Amino acid sequence: NDEEGTTIILVEQNARLALSVADYGYVMESGRVVLEGSAEELGENEDVREFYPARTSQPCTAGPADSGVGSHDATSEGAPNANC
Repeated sequence: NDEEGTTIILVEQNARLALSVADYGYVMESGRVVLEGSAEELGENEDVREFYPARTSQPCTAGPADSGVGSHDATSEGAPNANC
């Protein structure tokens, strides 16, 4: 939180979700940082896009009013959005 000067560490397998709520990120492989950069830079990185492809075209929404784990958009079958 920029206003309070707080840093939050989020460990998440879903890169799209993590980058949707992050300002800066690190990509780790076998316990080592292999990429780092702003959420925008990582989201546009070809390696990130290849190894963490979007599973659905529906948007994932998360915000301060959520419980901290993001909210789920329903698909036509009523299942949670796979990106969340």
